[in-house]
Amino acid sequence: MSILKALHLLYMRRNLIVGICCMFGVVSQLFAQSSILYDHGHYGLNFSDLENIKWQFDREYKLVVNKLEDVAILRNIAIETSSGSGETLVDAQVSIYTQDQDTLSFNQDSFAVQPFDAQWTEHLLVVNEMRVFDTVLVKYSIQSNLSTDIQRWTVQHMYPVKESKVSFLVPEIFEYEDYISNRSQLVSEIATDSTLRLDRGRIPLKGLTLTFRDIPAYLIEPLAPAETVQRTSYFFSVTQFSLGSEDAYMPPWTVQASDLVVSDWFGKQYRTRANYRWLLAEASPLFDIKYEDHLFILKLYEFVHQTLQWDGSYGLFPSHTLPEMAGARTVNKSAMNIAMMALLDAAQYKAHPVLVTTTDQTPVITDIPNINQFDHFVIMVELGRERIYIDCGDPNLPIGWIDSGVRTTNAMFIKNYKFTWIPLPDFKSQSSSVLSIRVDNDFSASGTIDLTYRGYDAQTERNLLDSDRNAFFWKSRAGAISPDVRVDSVRFENVQNLLEPLKEKVYFHIDPSLDHEELIINPVFYSYFSNSYLLDSSRMSPVLYPFEMQEESVVHLRLDKSLDIQVPENAKLVLAGGGSEMLYQSSSEQNDMTQVRFSMKLLNHQFDQGMYPALQNYMSQVEQKINQPIVITKKTL
Repeated sequence: MSILKALHLLYMRRNLIVGICCMFGVVSQLFAQSSILYDHGHYGLNFSDLENIKWQFDREYKLVVNKLEDVAILRNIAIETSSGSGETLVDAQVSIYTQDQDTLSFNQDSFAVQPFDAQWTEHLLVVNEMRVFDTVLVKYSIQSNLSTDIQRWTVQHMYPVKESKVSFLVPEIFEYEDYISNRSQLVSEIATDSTLRLDRGRIPLKGLTLTFRDIPAYLIEPLAPAETVQRTSYFFSVTQFSLGSEDAYMPPWTVQASDLVVSDWFGKQYRTRANYRWLLAEASPLFDIKYEDHLFILKLYEFVHQTLQWDGSYGLFPSHTLPEMAGARTVNKSAMNIAMMALLDAAQYKAHPVLVTTTDQTPVITDIPNINQFDHFVIMVELGRERIYIDCGDPNLPIGWIDSGVRTTNAMFIKNYKFTWIPLPDFKSQSSSVLSIRVDNDFSASGTIDLTYRGYDAQTERNLLDSDRNAFFWKSRAGAISPDVRVDSVRFENVQNLLEPLKEKVYFHIDPSLDHEELIINPVFYSYFSNSYLLDSSRMSPVLYPFEMQEESVVHLRLDKSLDIQVPENAKLVLAGGGSEMLYQSSSEQNDMTQVRFSMKLLNHQFDQGMYPALQNYMSQVEQKINQPIVITKKTL
């Protein structure tokens, strides 16, 4: 073989190898996730105007778009600012590096300013030119007023992050507290120092730099805790500073709790009768009657809901003072609870505030003493040894329960100017039904359904009745028993009496069937567990059900002697590791009577990731058993 031919073959082989490598590179890129290559943030002070020193937050991140379906999401580049903190976007730069080696550049003027409520404003840039495989570089700076607000650096996002780095530098005289929600991806935590040179002298600075690497994408999963709980984040707050004419101090929890009780906007509202004379005057007929304690508290609770209306918002502090509520009757939840506290105080009940957070907010970080972390409070009434929780807002929420959207951990109970960290009790939901049905030889039937609801189930059902006074929803609900069911009437008990369980009685019938050879009855026709929510093979977050639940369904079937019945097999399921159990039993009695009983108890409403395989398998078996029907046929001769 000639040298030229050998060189030619070598050249062709090299091109083939290069081509194959390029092809596999494109293919691997096609199947790669979009990801954030780096995300860097820095908190510091801006001294450009010594008469008006500001906080400044600088962020720079770079991401690569590897999937076509991500383009529609990532082309929307949004930056949020809060007027509550005096935040202002002072600079924003975006560069798009395309596969064709072109660069698209945008500055702050390219962003549309879109206020979406009284506090938050969105600065939005829509890059319609973005394509798959583009790389995006975003830089921006936000300035805000000096404050002790808690700063949150979110480490975990909807896309994987190769590296997340956050740092801050503050004057040495500042004091701060910080907290890391998850240290598993933290690779370094380095204390830093520096010196800022100004015309008037030097300011020694101190700070931290934290680096996280290989952070997985945050996945939205069913029955998962709120993202504010799940996403890895770093929090820090300056608790004391003095700089020029600006100074602030965030005292310990003990001081903040006692200050709240004597605050004009909180404790003094319900502790000073002059603030609520108008409310007491309107409620005076209730005080003229001697009620039993539980009934009197319920009457006050009902009065608050007749007098005030919830505007749908929360907040630790009331939206209006008690004097203002005389003219403004639509208020936030805390304002309604303040009014309830005032009436309970006037009635000489021992009522105390319990500060809480809603589940869509970041849980309270006890390491950082800042009472503004709470966004709501509920009431605890001490009645002898009994503790009664009250949370105004929804008139159908029974006394003794609190809003199901309130977190039950890290609650602050304040009594006699002192506080205690307490867990709130796990509030339960209970429902039971008794289906009694008689089936004749032509598959016609008649029967009743007796239902009892307690707790959150009662609240849900009462709200449903408020929106559908004629209870037409029972047409579709009863259809789950059998498609041929026709509802005749529905009767209710204790719709207004929140001290008692809500009861319903449904009368129904099934018309004769000349062409059917069987009748299908679903004994468990109305259950939270009839649908499967845990479909994924793996799980990244804990499973969190809304609350503890108990369900019981009993079916009494009386058949004509010409009919036969097939009932699902008995079963008893117990969740491995505990926390739930299910029982399904059937029995036959004399006089052609068959009874089927189903009970389900969810005694624990949170399960960690390690429990997921067992929980998924257990709930799948529960779902299968619930959906097994009773089949009624003609007897064979």
